[in-house]
Amino acid sequence: MGRINLKDLETLLPGVEVRPAGPDLAVDGRPPAAVAFPRNREEVAALLRLAWGRELGVSPRGGGVYTHLGNPPRRLDLVVVTTGLDRVVEYEPADLTAVLEAGLTLARVQEILGRNNQFLPLDPPCPERATLGGILAAHQSGPLRLGYGTARDIVIGIKAVLADGTLIKSGGKVVKNVAGYDLNKLFIGSLGTVGVIVEAAFKVYPRPQAWGTAVGRFKASEAAWDAVWRLRRSVFEPVALELLGGSLGPGLSAGGWRLYARYAGYGPAVARQVRETCAIFGAAGGEAESLPDAEEAFWPALRDLPVTWGPAWGVGAVIKAGMLPTRVPQFIPAAEAAFGGRGLAWGWVVRAGVGLAYGYLEAPDRPTLAAAVEAARAAARELGGYLVVERADPDLKAALDVWGPIGPELELMRRIKAEFDPKGILNPGRFVGGI
Repeated sequence: MGRINLKDLETLLPGVEVRPAGPDLAVDGRPPAAVAFPRNREEVAALLRLAWGRELGVSPRGGGVYTHLGNPPRRLDLVVVTTGLDRVVEYEPADLTAVLEAGLTLARVQEILGRNNQFLPLDPPCPERATLGGILAAHQSGPLRLGYGTARDIVIGIKAVLADGTLIKSGGKVVKNVAGYDLNKLFIGSLGTVGVIVEAAFKVYPRPQAWGTAVGRFKASEAAWDAVWRLRRSVFEPVALELLGGSLGPGLSAGGWRLYARYAGYGPAVARQVRETCAIFGAAGGEAESLPDAEEAFWPALRDLPVTWGPAWGVGAVIKAGMLPTRVPQFIPAAEAAFGGRGLAWGWVVRAGVGLAYGYLEAPDRPTLAAAVEAARAAARELGGYLVVERADPDLKAALDVWGPIGPELELMRRIKAEFDPKGILNPGRFVGGI
């Protein structure tokens, strides 16, 4: 480790499991020297106090599902695995609130809440492995964000350990809480660079009685977008609206474009919305039908795709572009025009109601792929949007900035990082602007 050896860790942190780190804990090819497994927030604080004193590079880790996000770390000495923080601190079904430790997996939380016909309306990739802390730090969401929002909408309080080992709290455990600064949003999406989330309080929701999905198949993207706007102007409110096109791998690839509208609620009402949505898709020129097995097959596969996808040939990358929803129909053909002639294959998953387009790119070599990503980024910026690289191998990341240009707000972000972690020990270099 250079600054401390394993024996020092064991001596200075009695009771905390510490062991040499294997290659499975490497982040973008950079292995740490040691890994620690704290069981509570006090042990997390002790680990960070030690790291602070020795200026060790620390990477917080839950289930390890989202470690592909961000730039490679500038340095990495110690991984702190938070899966041992797996308690339900407080759960009040009548109040629709739950206080949960960060090491709980989302699948386990849904199982616990499901006993009272409640759930967290989060559907990020791989919930059976993803921990609450990892989901919040990476600000991961899925198709349900259209109907329920993101983690920032349902988290009402957070406890976190700062880089120097200080435990802080923001928000509370009731929905109507206005005490203090709303630091929850600072930690959500910070990729573990300003603190380690150890506990969070959530609003929970009644579990829908029924789910239903309508799918429309369109030969041209123009007809598919016409169906999107027709549905958005109607009285119907799907909880997810996903537009798929191109090459996405087994089970999800098909010719043309496919538009999936998902509904949740009272059984007869859901059935009616599916029928009426099929009629809307048909009026836009599509072949439409209900998809009875969507909950068991389609939606889990689509939810997990950002993590499970891999290139069938050559090298691959997953990109995410964000902009006003009305500009996505212009962005996709502009990006595809930029890809043309480069020997690429691609597929799209568009969150049609929220203005996000995920591209799954395959190229013959890394220079070609890097040039294609930059061309797509330029197309997004022309439309007032942004583009980040969500997944790529370390060599491709070395050839481009996964975050892209940030703008004047970067200086404020650097000041916040300097305030919360002046020694730069938490995931150094992984966030925007090398923070």
